[in-house]
Amino acid sequence: MAYVEGKLEEHHLLDEIELVEIAPREKFTLGPFTIEPIRVTHSWWIAWPWPLKALPASSFIRATSKIDLSPLDAHAFDLHTFAEYGKRGVLALLQDSTNVERTGYTPSERAVIPRLDEVFSQTKKKLFFTCFSSSIYRIRIALELARKHGRKVAIIGRSMMESSEIAQDLATSTFLPAWLSSPAKCATTRPTSSCASSADAGRAHERAQPRRGG
Repeated sequence: MAYVEGKLEEHHLLDEIELVEIAPREKFTLGPFTIEPIRVTHSWWIAWPWPLKALPASSFIRATSKIDLSPLDAHAFDLHTFAEYGKRGVLALLQDSTNVERTGYTPSERAVIPRLDEVFSQTKKKLFFTCFSSSIYRIRIALELARKHGRKVAIIGRSMMESSEIAQDLATSTFLPAWLSSPAKCATTRPTSSCASSADAGRAHERAQPRRGG
């Protein structure tokens, strides 16, 4: 909802659109469809697919997600409700997910923390961190590691700035302003005390790859 509000406001449409907040397991109707949002896990703060029921069988419209058994926000993927719909019968499942054609599974978001912690502790110069700007939890991890290792953070790019502000508003990150810096100030900050975070949405296979610089 926060991302939609930002886009509508940017294009001067916020006053013309009615936004209705929904919650997991609270059913509502749109025309002939009964819709029940189901909580799933993702790099976004909250995500859920929409089962559409208008016939004896249901159809799912499911946005990108991954089954994270230990999500950072402690809100588990609702596998039980998915199983319930499976028993009733599902007519179609529409799914969009990065690398969905690959076998295996994606580890929890927590799995990146030990390696990133090692990079932060071993890097002696400035550190550049890139990820999707919508990856709220990955941003949170980078900010918390920067604080742990005594680094100030310069957030670069409009989309990354917007996501960081949304994370603060939604209380998914408690990164204090005192730890934030501007890109200009980072140029004169001691190399071991700075970290720049930027969006790199076009390179999914390299996301969350820290880069070290002088």
